[in-house]
Amino acid sequence: MQALVFWRDLGLQGLTCIHVDAHLDVQDSGLSPELMSQFLDGVPPQDLRGTPELPWGGLHCGNYLYPALVSGLVSHLVWVVPPHLLEEGQSLLSWAREEVGRWVDLTLEEWSGLRAVSSAQVSPDARVTRVEGTLCGQRFTLCLAEGLPALEGPVALDIDVDYFVRPDDSLWSSPESLAQQLQGLTVEILTVATSLEGGYTPANQHGLGQDCLRCFGFPQHPLPLHYRPQPEDLVWREIHRDAYGLALELLEACAPGPVHLYLESIVQARLNNPDRAYTCLLQLEQSVPLTGAELAQVLFMRAETLAAQHHQPAIRLLRRALEHAAHRYDIRFSLARRLRDAGQFPMAARTLRAVLQQSQNRVSGLEHELELARTYAQMGQTALAQATHRQLQARDVLGLQSMHSLLDQAYVR
Repeated sequence: MQALVFWRDLGLQGLTCIHVDAHLDVQDSGLSPELMSQFLDGVPPQDLRGTPELPWGGLHCGNYLYPALVSGLVSHLVWVVPPHLLEEGQSLLSWAREEVGRWVDLTLEEWSGLRAVSSAQVSPDARVTRVEGTLCGQRFTLCLAEGLPALEGPVALDIDVDYFVRPDDSLWSSPESLAQQLQGLTVEILTVATSLEGGYTPANQHGLGQDCLRCFGFPQHPLPLHYRPQPEDLVWREIHRDAYGLALELLEACAPGPVHLYLESIVQARLNNPDRAYTCLLQLEQSVPLTGAELAQVLFMRAETLAAQHHQPAIRLLRRALEHAAHRYDIRFSLARRLRDAGQFPMAARTLRAVLQQSQNRVSGLEHELELARTYAQMGQTALAQATHRQLQARDVLGLQSMHSLLDQAYVR
């Protein structure tokens, strides 16, 4: 997030940003329309932070590039990814669509507009090293380091050192190697994240940040004391590695408080202990003042821990959440499914139509429309179900939900 503060304080606009990172950091969650409006009106990014103890509140390290793109501060985002993120045999384009879709609910136009570009256009057999398209209305490139597109003029280089680290904590590359691969670029602005906080980088690799500054010819700065890994960072490290049993053990060294409660809620949910996860979230809600958006997230998470048969408590929690975050159509969609499962079909259908008003032109909207067709079928409204299936199939140009829709439609007679 500090990179956005730095760019904004310099009054920059229209940047070409090379984002070297294992994570995209363009989440469209956590930023309510009100916060985005404040950012666009010139409120300093550091004033848009949420509750410091919570990782999803307001502007944070996972979503800072979203306002940068929406505002035009960054007009071309180049995401350089480590090759080990791709599964063996997986194409860069299929991985790009899947991974970017985890961060941003893409529009159908953005999804279909992503295209693979080979390193040698003259040969169809050449290795695909980048994907081109648009994201949040700006030019977007996803590439391996060797597939960097030709860029004119100075660039802003934004490095997160977790790029160099494999999941087993070994290094697969180095700042020296990256500097050699990017040789020839004019790097006017360099920002470096050590990612020790949050556990993305192991403590023994803390020197990678200094190495990045040195290799790209920028003055080195001492590592701030508060960047030293805390017990909570070690817990996060094991959560990232899906080692939830070890994470639970390490939690014993963490101080009581909202961070401990939040981390334990995640670990207990992953260990299939939903009752304890629910209790942690309830205590979290009561232990620290929350913004409306943060309270909505806690309520949503509490509802998600409730078993399938606990429809009414979940419905009440989700309705409370929407009172604080009406723009969150993911919460509204969860509410619609709970209503349907509770047998409240007319209300579920009404809620799904409201969801579609918000997500109509997005990838998620296809799933929402499929659920609406299924709800109509369960209500015995065959004509409406068939019409909704046909409408979905006409919009689903890439076939993301069409097969499910066709199979469902065959049974709606």
